[in-house]
Amino acid sequence: MSERELQKLVDAGIIDANTSQRISDFLVQENRNSGGVMLTIFASIGALLLGGGIILILAHNWDRMPEFARVLVALTPIILGQLSVGYTLFYKSDSSSWREASGVVLFLAIGATLATLGQIYQLPSDTTSFLKVWIITGLPIMYIIRSNTTAFLILIWIFIFAVNQPSEPFRFWHWMLLVAVLPYVYLQLQKTNARVNFVFHWIIAVMVCVFFVITFDKIEQQAFLLIAVLSCAYYQLGHYLENKKLLPSYNSWKTLSHLGAIVLCYIFTFDGFW
Repeated sequence: MSERELQKLVDAGIIDANTSQRISDFLVQENRNSGGVMLTIFASIGALLLGGGIILILAHNWDRMPEFARVLVALTPIILGQLSVGYTLFYKSDSSSWREASGVVLFLAIGATLATLGQIYQLPSDTTSFLKVWIITGLPIMYIIRSNTTAFLILIWIFIFAVNQPSEPFRFWHWMLLVAVLPYVYLQLQKTNARVNFVFHWIIAVMVCVFFVITFDKIEQQAFLLIAVLSCAYYQLGHYLENKKLLPSYNSWKTLSHLGAIVLCYIFTFDGFW
C-alpha cells in the first residue's frame, strides 16, 4: 500500500492520521525484514562460495609450497575469519547479514586450518575425531556472533559425526554436542522468526530420532517399542507446542509421530513379528 492510497483513506475518513502513520511504519519495517532475509541468504551463500574457491586455489598449488608457507597459509583463514567476526561485533553488530556471513567464514576457516595443519605435520586422526574437534572449536561462534547459519552448519556436522561414529557399546558424544547447541536454539525459538523456528524444529526433531536409533542399534527385536515411545512423545510435544501457539498443526513433531505410526503398522503386518 502506497502513501497516496493511505492518504486517500485518511481524506475519506476511513482511518485517521495516526493510524495511517502506524500502517506506514509497519509496512516499512516489513520491507526491511524481507530484504534482510534475502540479504542474509545471499551473504551466507557468498561466504560459502568464497571459502570453497580459496580452498580450491590453495589445493591446486599445495605441493609447490615450502613448509613455512604452508603453515602461514593454514593460519591465514582462521586469522581472517577472526578479523571479520571482530569487525562485525564492533561495527556491524546490528546487521544480520554481516553476522551470518562472518560466522560461516570463521567456522569454515577453523575446519580448513585444522585439516591443513593435520596434513602438514601428519597428525594421526580419523573423520570422527576431526569432526568432533571442529564442532567443539566452532560452538562458541554461534553464541558470540548470534549466527543461525553457523548453528545450522554445526547441527549438520553433528549429524554427520553421529552417523560416522564407530560401533561402540557407549556412544554419547553426539548427544553431548547436541545438548551444547540446544541453549542457542532455545534462545532463537523465543523470537518470532517463523522461518528460522521451522528449520530448527525440523532439524532437532529428525536428529533426536536418528540419535535414538544410533544409541539403541543393538536392540533390533525391540525396535517397535522405541518407535512407539518416540511416536507418542513426539505427538505429545507437537500437540503441546500447537496448543501454546508456538507451532502450527502441521509441525515437525506431529508429522514424524504420524510417520512412526505408519512404520509400526507396517511392522505389524509381518507374520514373524507375532
